Amino acid sequence: MWIETLKNGKYKYNERYKDPYNEKTKYVSVTLAKDTPQAQKEALRLLNEKIDRKIQKQTQSDITLAELFEKWQALHFPSVKSRTKLTYSQTIYYANELLDTSSLVRNIDTSFIQSFFENEKIMKQSNGYKKNHKMVLNMIFSFAEDMGYLQINPVKKVKVPKKEKTIDQINNIRNKYLTMEELSELLKAMQSENNNYCLIAEFLARTGLRYGECIALCEENIKGDKIEIVGSVDSINGIAKPKITSPKNLNSYRVIEIDRRTKEILNMQIERNTIFSVNERYCNDEKRIFCTRYGGIVSNKEFNKFLKSAKEKTTIKKELTSHIFRHTHISLLAELNVPIKAISERVGHGNQSTTLEIYNHVTENMKSNIVNKLDKISLL
Repeated sequence: MWIETLKNGKYKYNERYKDPYNEKTKYVSVTLAKDTPQAQKEALRLLNEKIDRKIQKQTQSDITLAELFEKWQALHFPSVKSRTKLTYSQTIYYANELLDTSSLVRNIDTSFIQSFFENEKIMKQSNGYKKNHKMVLNMIFSFAEDMGYLQINPVKKVKVPKKEKTIDQINNIRNKYLTMEELSELLKAMQSENNNYCLIAEFLARTGLRYGECIALCEENIKGDKIEIVGSVDSINGIAKPKITSPKNLNSYRVIEIDRRTKEILNMQIERNTIFSVNERYCNDEKRIFCTRYGGIVSNKEFNKFLKSAKEKTTIKKELTSHIFRHTHISLLAELNVPIKAISERVGHGNQSTTLEIYNHVTENMKSNIVNKLDKISLL
């Protein structure tokens, strides 16, 4: 330590240290009013504290895998939706069960993570689940890399074993959406039992909105011949405490054009709500368009339950949930030769894999139909 006398009469205490990252010599200093033995002792203490803070190497951290999970969850969970938390939590649950979470993060390598994916419990899971596991682990170890807990993200080179698709799985794409005939048959069955649910289903099929986006739609979101999607209903923790949240991702914030029938459905719902609003039990301050007779949230669980009931009155064999109408909308647009990019933007897809899967299947069928139509043409 050396001391400099400043022009203002104070004293600058200096000390050098070696930067652990580039091994270059650097300096720290403190300024005190006096140059006495007590002042020198205090200056030395302050300088050492400064140096300790400067050279604290996170790469030498003794953080364990369990501690990393806790740190990552504390940082990321407050900013994500309940369903996303469930996805993250599933991976962490299996990792806690199948990996030694007392392991030091700095010592974890690719083979350590590879053992997770080669465990029998994970091997039995679908390719989609395994893909999610790798995504979550990659996020966690990217965070660890950024924080300096280890040098290289070990997840990047992990190979995820994939199950071979069965014939049923390959053909399963056709079960993800309804044909025009199936949609018409289902809507007629629904209308005879519950017209409110029927209108929700038709609205979903005509707009491609997610169920939560549809239920969160308010009168103020109608902009003439367009609607803006700025919210979603999150009822993952039960319908007792549903809440309006932001949409699923940035691509989900969008404005879409609507056809005449869709606008008619919206007007019918608003008129219905006005009639029901005279009831003292009615409560819908947000003026949500699709609601119960008392202004409450229309539960996705109850809606899906009704779909299964209505299905029994049809010839449809496909599994029915509210999400099938979103896929149906994609298939309808594909049949109308709407470009894939325009479809993805309309439905708010950040990842186009599902859109492409349905689009390609529909367009392949359209090609087959062309040949069938040509076969029926007799020119001579």
